[in-house]
Amino acid sequence: MPKPSLRTRLLSYQIDSTLPLVGAALRRSAAQGLIRMARGGDGEATRILAENLAQFPDGEIGQSIRDGLARLAHPGSRDALWAVWKKTRHLELERLAIQIGEPASENSDFETRLLSALKLGQVQFASRIGPSRLPLLLAACRDGDPAIAAAAREAAGKLSNARTIKALCFAWVSERSTLLTDLMAAGKYTTSEPPAVKMLTRLLQNPADLQIDAENVVSLVAALSDPMPEIAARAGYAIRHLQDQPAIDKLCALWEKDRHTDLGDILIQSQYTASAPPELRLLTLLKTGQVELARASHAKWLPLLLEAAHNNDAAIQETARAALQNLKRKDSREALCELAVTGEQPLARELAVTAGYRPENPEACARFLFLTGQWEAYENLDFDQRLMRAIYEISSTEIRQKIARQIQTSGRTSYLSILAGVDYRSPTATITEEEAQILIHTLAENQEWERLWGLTQALALPQAVQIVRLLAKNQWTPASEADAMTYQKLVLLLQNPIALSKEELGATLSAVFSEELEAILPAALPLAKLKVTGRVNSVAFAPDQPHLAIGVSARKVVRWDYQHGQIVKLISRFGHSVGQVAFTDDGTLVCGERTNNSSVCSIYAQRRDTLVRLGEHNGSVTGLEGVGAQQAISAGRDGRVILWDTETGQKVAETVLSNRNWARDMAIAPSRNQAVMLYEGIQSVALPSMGLSPSYAPLPIRILGSESRKWESSMLRQAVFTPDEAHLIVGYNNGRVVQCQGLPRRGQKYTYRDLSEFKSPVSGLQFIPGHDVLVMAWDCGNMEFWRNLNPNTRRQSYSPIGRITSLHISPDGAFMATGSDEASLMLWDLRTYDIPEIFQKPLAGVRPGNLPGIMSLAQSKNLSPSVQNALKFLQILLEQRFRYDIQLSEIAQIQPGDYDIIIEEDEEA
Repeated sequence: MPKPSLRTRLLSYQIDSTLPLVGAALRRSAAQGLIRMARGGDGEATRILAENLAQFPDGEIGQSIRDGLARLAHPGSRDALWAVWKKTRHLELERLAIQIGEPASENSDFETRLLSALKLGQVQFASRIGPSRLPLLLAACRDGDPAIAAAAREAAGKLSNARTIKALCFAWVSERSTLLTDLMAAGKYTTSEPPAVKMLTRLLQNPADLQIDAENVVSLVAALSDPMPEIAARAGYAIRHLQDQPAIDKLCALWEKDRHTDLGDILIQSQYTASAPPELRLLTLLKTGQVELARASHAKWLPLLLEAAHNNDAAIQETARAALQNLKRKDSREALCELAVTGEQPLARELAVTAGYRPENPEACARFLFLTGQWEAYENLDFDQRLMRAIYEISSTEIRQKIARQIQTSGRTSYLSILAGVDYRSPTATITEEEAQILIHTLAENQEWERLWGLTQALALPQAVQIVRLLAKNQWTPASEADAMTYQKLVLLLQNPIALSKEELGATLSAVFSEELEAILPAALPLAKLKVTGRVNSVAFAPDQPHLAIGVSARKVVRWDYQHGQIVKLISRFGHSVGQVAFTDDGTLVCGERTNNSSVCSIYAQRRDTLVRLGEHNGSVTGLEGVGAQQAISAGRDGRVILWDTETGQKVAETVLSNRNWARDMAIAPSRNQAVMLYEGIQSVALPSMGLSPSYAPLPIRILGSESRKWESSMLRQAVFTPDEAHLIVGYNNGRVVQCQGLPRRGQKYTYRDLSEFKSPVSGLQFIPGHDVLVMAWDCGNMEFWRNLNPNTRRQSYSPIGRITSLHISPDGAFMATGSDEASLMLWDLRTYDIPEIFQKPLAGVRPGNLPGIMSLAQSKNLSPSVQNALKFLQILLEQRFRYDIQLSEIAQIQPGDYDIIIEEDEEA
């Protein structure tokens, strides 16, 4: 509002004048001046007149002011008059404003405009208000002036702005006052969003065509507990008369989630069932008691029916059980019988038996009757146990255990034939410890000693010892003379301490690499020492015979039969020392020469006793490996890497290492798809394409004991891939062994993990085939054996013949050879790693090839007497078992002892 002028302030002062003598004149003069100004549109003058009207209820001045205000024509003056009336609600001002008959103009504040319009009964203006001014209209509905309140309520019932109607709906949902309810009813207002408000406003209006779809079910359920009884009642009626199936499905899903009692009652009263998913449909059928439909359930829904039969809801539980006991479909009845015997479902068994269900198939029926204890019916069907014996032999371990337990608890000794009739001597037979104990106990209780003795050739060692003790306690002896001799050996052995408990034989031996067992099972068992005249340059195990190829400096190769301790063949005709020997997978021997100058060195293959020259390198052959049945790869001092076909004698492919490098050694991936060349750096060769990877500098490693980021480099001496080829194990000249995350790649940070270290060059790295055991060897003679690359499984050994210059493991993982600088070889037996498994598995599955390792260990002085006795016990049993199967002399083994291999040396060419 503009600041009053000086004249206006002066007249305002004069109209309130109380000066003697001149005061009345000043008041009359001021009133006339203000009237003139008000007629000219001066709002401030109008306000002063309106506010002072009460001072002059009678008399000339008062009448003059009334006449002046009654003839106001200017909007500014009228606005001022309405503003004073809104503030004071003076009746005289109200009469004058009504007499004028025009509401406040748009230049006034909105509340004055609204009240003036309502006072004059002009409701159309009020019905068009926006949502932000709805509170003013609602306040006017509660105004103390009946005329204003009535006009405001009439306007509120005729709102035309959709957003204002929505705001009114929200206000009603929040407040729920009688006034707002009346206004909502008067205007029949509803809103389309959000769903909760939409549902409440529609229920308030109670339309005859109220349709509920799936989107509105949640809001309808919420309305069931509305504080307004009429809303809750209408929601209850609507939810019980749903016509839309998706809406019914939604309601069923809400019930299934919370299992609310009221919703459950609604489902029952209205017989609502879901159409999908099938699980919910079945549950609602059960809840609503529709047993006939539940009886027709497909077999695949039986687990749900059984689960429902345990439901906390009594109605669901009762209907489910009634349906299960009266199933319509044959496949469902047979499926319930199957669940009764294969699953952990006591209720399935109870219901199937009570209902009298039986499978049609005789074998399935016999199994069902047997495992549910229906003995009379079972014996009528399978009087000689023929069916159950067949079932037992072909059943899974779980079912066999159930059958065995049922035999044990039945107390019927006639059923022993079901267990004792199984051929446990079969190498493919399997038996659990629990199953074995049941078999032993039942046979012993029935005094079937001969059958019990026969099981010593089939069960695991602990059970075999248990059986022999039982037989000895009952003073029984086998009828066969050969069996009686074996039996007496076993009984005599049992007079000594023998490791038998699960902790001693099972759990302990399965942890072969624990520190506690270092004195029990050696990491490798040294058996033979070969002393060779001249220098041993290379060694390789044949894949198909117990032969060892030894390349020596005397330009010869010796094929040594380590099983019989003799030379099989001496191969000569070489032009230089033989520096490399290897075998291909088909048993072809490949040899490579070495020299101390740049002379040509040849590659040879021995096929069918014929030595064939394949090709050559300029300078020594520095690496040679078989990479398949008829292929070998060689690397030479000339930097070339060549792939050879040993059958045709042809070169398959060739490549040259980068930057004039030459390989000091190589490592072949287990998949035979790549070879790693080691020199001052590292380079990978793809097989058989011979594609080269980039050349990498020596892999840097952090200096041990250094807290700063200091690195050192060392020559790469050895490398081996892990069996899964995910990692590369690398040995350095400085004695460190590290684990790399695959091969290095350009642009990737090199990462490694330290494994072990001795202050001596690494001379051998190899995994034992068939066992995830890494063997590491150093020149100083130390060896370490790690399982799963875990330092907690580390076991150590030491070469008894000096420095280790090389390490080789046979393809089957049974034997190991270590070379030394004393022109000698040590041969080791690695079959100790098979022993833990042999102790824990049934003897029926033990192979003849395991016996020599057991025999070697049984004679070892490194074993405790109790474990040594257990091995001897096992040896006696296996010798008895294999006495007709195989000649033990034919089984590959190392002939213990010291051997001198004399080779006549030739002069170096």
